[in-house]
Amino acid sequence: MQSAFKEIWKPSQFIMFNPLKITIMTRKEQLAVNLWIMWCYNFHQPKTFVKYICEKCDKMYLFEHLVAKFNHLYDKFGCRSVMNDFYTEIDKDLREALVDYAINVYAPQGMRTMYEEYKSL
Repeated sequence: MQSAFKEIWKPSQFIMFNPLKITIMTRKEQLAVNLWIMWCYNFHQPKTFVKYICEKCDKMYLFEHLVAKFNHLYDKFGCRSVMNDFYTEIDKDLREALVDYAINVYAPQGMRTMYEEYKSL
């Protein structure tokens, strides 16, 4: 295993990370990720954001199903990973609406400074 690694990665191929020269994410992308993560730890009332995403996607027929799904995942995984699991189990339109809710509805109330910087970029 070690010899294979040495064959693939020769010392001349290593690039030193310099945060001033390499940008992995833009500041706006960093803020969006931070807003999402903070919201995942601080969400309130699942029915509120589930209703929002169902209305935004014109899928109110899924409301009770999604609330039940969220509650089941919360019981199974707890508050630390429920949002990630919920996010992965809904369709693309609902995911986009959920991210929109976290950044544009929740963040202005819960994380004003970070949100204002995000909007200014």
